[in-house]
Amino acid sequence: MIEIKNLNKTFKTEVGTVEALKNINFTVEDGEIYGIIGMSGAGKSTLVRCINMIEKPTSGEVRIDDVDLTKLQDWQLRNIRRDVTMIFQSFNLLMQKNVRDNIELPLKFAGVNKKKSRKTVNELLELVGLGDKASAYPAQLSGGQRQRVAIARALATNPKVLLCDEATSALDPKTTGQILELIRDINKKLGITVVIITHQMSVVQSICDKVAIIDHGEIVERGKVSEIFANPKSEAAKRLVFPERQEAIVASESSETIEVLFNESETTHAPLITSLAQDKGICASIIYASTKSVEGKAFGRIVLEVPNDPKIVDDAVKYLSAAHGVTVTVGSSKYRDDKKPIENNDIGGDANV
Repeated sequence: MIEIKNLNKTFKTEVGTVEALKNINFTVEDGEIYGIIGMSGAGKSTLVRCINMIEKPTSGEVRIDDVDLTKLQDWQLRNIRRDVTMIFQSFNLLMQKNVRDNIELPLKFAGVNKKKSRKTVNELLELVGLGDKASAYPAQLSGGQRQRVAIARALATNPKVLLCDEATSALDPKTTGQILELIRDINKKLGITVVIITHQMSVVQSICDKVAIIDHGEIVERGKVSEIFANPKSEAAKRLVFPERQEAIVASESSETIEVLFNESETTHAPLITSLAQDKGICASIIYASTKSVEGKAFGRIVLEVPNDPKIVDDAVKYLSAAHGVTVTVGSSKYRDDKKPIENNDIGGDANV
């Protein structure tokens, strides 16, 4: 188990003190794939470097299996890092060494004998799908193959935790999918706890069990991936789940916009917008719609345009917000950051156009 408690990190600069991390708290259970996501500069890379103590926190605790790493000496941390390994966006391979030598390097540092080391490397090469590349050099490999070598090297010391710092950011979408599938497979086969640092919600969506949203050095939201997608509460989460949300969606001067966030339930196929017209006599135009699939469930956002009449808007909002798995927000012709969501009453049907 990884426990981060009241973690803070500040840097001294020529222009003053920078608070990179502020009172960070979260827990990663054994065997989970946990995502930490944020935009550039949010503090996510600093956070992951604090987890394995490459960066020393200013204050707070980093506990792995109930051992506080912030209290350990350097020689003790070197031993810990065999259990907490890391892969990077840039792969960090030694270009003058072949694949076998790159993977074998941490085993040499750990004093593993040659026979056992060779056996381990062979097994890892098969695990990551590079059984025929032992003698190849990094320059002869594709980006995806290089990351597979980096993963094999990270697994060489049989770690408990694998940290992935933007590990797929330099890869094309197809290769990204293959690497994420490999990481998921390793997690299942070896039971390794995985922490993924990324700015890509698609990565979290496809592989993570839980996620923490970091913004300006603070954790602003955390929970199961499906819960965050179903009803993002913080502005940072909304930007990441629905990045197009920040674009101006313009309705006519005589209209009002209503945003509907929905998640799948047993009545997901109920034609909610059609029912709104049939039951309430309110004809709503759909001016934007987006859906995503997470854990085999549909999550989405619909922006409706209705007449700018207080009674019509109120009736539409009450009808829509009564649907199970739906959160409704009233906007104006442009989206504002100060809108207050109407509480979901959790009764009735669900959303589907």
